[in-house]
Amino acid sequence: MEKIDYKKLIKLVEKYDEEASRVFNKLQKADQEAKTSVLHYGPSGNFERIEWDYSDENSIVVRYYDYGYDLYDSATLKIPADILFDDKKIDKWIKTEIDKAMEKKEQQRKAAEKHQEEKERQEYERLKEKFGK
Repeated sequence: MEKIDYKKLIKLVEKYDEEASRVFNKLQKADQEAKTSVLHYGPSGNFERIEWDYSDENSIVVRYYDYGYDLYDSATLKIPADILFDDKKIDKWIKTEIDKAMEKKEQQRKAAEKHQEEKERQEYERLKEKFGK
């Protein structure tokens, strides 16, 4: 059995924690600027740790939290492993996530607008029938 170099392992874990925290903070800043709600808790969300049990060679799962008075609530974020330590890839991934959130927000706005128009049309039809032409 091969001997494990724990000092090296701890350094690597710390290095990945720092990088995951950096990526999280960049995404959080971009999310706040774009007002897209990619991350839960907005500016009060804090990086907690990497969830190594749920991470694999393709992605790193990060746990972040919001802590208020008698409240601890957390969520996770999946970060592609291949973007770590490469600012160009990180920025591209963040832009993609923000764009997806903006598109989703726009679709929700359009759906709400369509729903409101349908309600108004039904009310118009109801009043037209009640009061005549």
